[in-house]
Amino acid sequence: MRFAPEHATTALATVRSELPGAPVAQGLAPREPAALSVTTIRSAGSRRAYIGDESLLRYLTGDPSSPYDEGRAVAVTGEDGRRDSVEITYASAPSAETTVKAVPAISAGPATTEVGAVFIPAKVVRELGLQLDTEALIVDPSLHRVSEADRDRLQDRLGDSAEVYLEQGYQASSRWLYVAGTMALIALAGALVATIRSNRSHLLLRRVGGGSGFAVRGLIACRAALAAACGTVTGALAGCAIGLLLAWPFTVSPGWDAPPRVSFGTPWTSIGLLTVAIPLLAAVVTLHVKPSPGMTAGS
Repeated sequence: MRFAPEHATTALATVRSELPGAPVAQGLAPREPAALSVTTIRSAGSRRAYIGDESLLRYLTGDPSSPYDEGRAVAVTGEDGRRDSVEITYASAPSAETTVKAVPAISAGPATTEVGAVFIPAKVVRELGLQLDTEALIVDPSLHRVSEADRDRLQDRLGDSAEVYLEQGYQASSRWLYVAGTMALIALAGALVATIRSNRSHLLLRRVGGGSGFAVRGLIACRAALAAACGTVTGALAGCAIGLLLAWPFTVSPGWDAPPRVSFGTPWTSIGLLTVAIPLLAAVVTLHVKPSPGMTAGS
């Protein structure tokens, strides 16, 4: 949740009211017109700074055992190598003279795929003479799962004074089930039609089955299952290949400030069940179809 500093008190009270008992971490920022940037010693370029307390560090690293020290920064990065310190460049106003201060730092792994962030304890920034305002409230999803209904209630109560985001990573849509069901019906219907209309081999099936109607139906059912399996397996392999290639570009953010990505699992179990179920269903349906007279009588 993000908001203007003047709405911080109202936002915090609303979260406490709507989500009683939920752990809330506060994201802080220097009060305007002060400016602050952070650079790691071992890596050139500015890094995004997160200012807060121990709860914010736990959210960034996803590790409750991450060491917290009020006088030490934490480089939240997936890179190897130990960082001894970070440099904080700050000024009381955009036109004021900038000052650089080195702060002891350690490295910690990120909770998500985002790398390059630096956690700065609020005490360190206040000791620089800068005042801090609350600009964001975060409910750690690993500690408390917020639902869409919770998000909507918070947004309704806060109105335009805040923007409420729901952080749940990738959420699989159920719409693919309708597409998969439609394709399964098409594959099943195609296998049945192809089997029923293939009258040329009925005489051969009658001879192989010894004239038994049930044996003929069994052979036709096996042929339907084989036809359905050929189409289903081919479609599943092609669909998996295309889906895996499109998964990454379809989940990337189009914005410059891209949020961290959360990996999602491919529903391999559902794909496997669908691949097996369609041929079996084709066989069962065909087995219960009464053969025509030409299938059990000589010509």
